Amino acid sequence: MKNRITYSYFFKGALLLLVILISVFQIYILFGMTFVKSINLDVPKLTAWKPANTEKPAMLTIEGSVLRVVGDDSHFLYQIMTPSISVMPFMDYEFSIPVQVQQGNIAVGVLNGTLQKWLIPPVDLKNNYIVNTRFNTSVIIVISNANPENSQTEQSIFTIKEQ
Repeated sequence: MKNRITYSYFFKGALLLLVILISVFQIYILFGMTFVKSINLDVPKLTAWKPANTEKPAMLTIEGSVLRVVGDDSHFLYQIMTPSISVMPFMDYEFSIPVQVQQGNIAVGVLNGTLQKWLIPPVDLKNNYIVNTRFNTSVIIVISNANPENSQTEQSIFTIKEQ
């Protein structure tokens, strides 16, 4: 009888510990917390970037270590994108893309590997970006036009320098 009581307490304690661990993991997922500082994201070489729109593809030319992109004059269409980049889930990744805009307005965003959900919606150009990967094991960086709906649009022309 004494052994049954001991095992009962043991299993209740183990069950309680399991419930606590699951709760902590759910909070971790819910709030996207990471316990490690951001990791540098390996942005693919410029030769791997490709036009994002097959109907109106951007023209890409590489001159030395610079990718020149001549896009379209749409309001918000994707212009170019990286191939899928492997990442670890639930991590913060930091990256930069040295873009120089010659004409038009563009934005940088990050999609999940299936192109179904924005992890960073397209935002104005910044020096650095930090993306939390959530459940994803791959991401894709997208550069799109960012022309306001009620404005006259210009063809986007920009360059990206290899890092």
